[in-house]
Amino acid sequence: MKVNVFYMVLIFIVLSSTWVLITIIPKPKDPTTNTLSSHIEKELEINKTYNINSFKSLPEKEITILEAYKLGLHQAKEFEKNPELLFLNSVDDKKISGGNGKRENWQGVFTLPSKNFHMLAVIEGGRLKSYTIISSSTELSIKESEIKIDSNQIVKKAIKQFNLKPDPPKNSFSHGYHFRILRDENHVFLSISGQSNNKNMEIYYNALNGQYLGHSESPIIEENSK
Repeated sequence: MKVNVFYMVLIFIVLSSTWVLITIIPKPKDPTTNTLSSHIEKELEINKTYNINSFKSLPEKEITILEAYKLGLHQAKEFEKNPELLFLNSVDDKKISGGNGKRENWQGVFTLPSKNFHMLAVIEGGRLKSYTIISSSTELSIKESEIKIDSNQIVKKAIKQFNLKPDPPKNSFSHGYHFRILRDENHVFLSISGQSNNKNMEIYYNALNGQYLGHSESPIIEENSK
């Protein structure tokens, strides 16, 4: 009888020790947990520019406006689960490019609502060069689902519909074709600018389905010959 009691006590001690160990050892993290939360908690400084380390190691290339949008959006998602675009446009580099719907340089602003900031993304040579954290605003934003048409599609439409030509080397402010995404209260526009009928022209298409929505014109201003 005494032997049985001894073994019962021993078993109780072992089981108790095992239970204590189980309660002390932390449970492993669920591998499916969204790691984005760690990025959202990252501190960002207003008006500070953050350079991208991989910028110089990547080859230069021309990209479409949708490709530029995705580069900026990917970076914005480091800090915000569902960032939205405010605007995006190509940046002039004195090259007569854009006839294929592609350019090397772009810039765009994305919302970071959880931080109450916006992010200005700078793309050069088809690569994300840097981003700057700026103050937020009340401008209307653009959801990812509202952009389906790409710049290589609308350049063909504009050339066919308006005989649109690229801005020439002698133009003061713009060279080649330029593109941008913007919105008003009713539409999200994907626009292309160039020259037609001896005027500067910007033509607006629906960014969702490519429907023509209108255009604006202005006089051509050329650099004075020296």
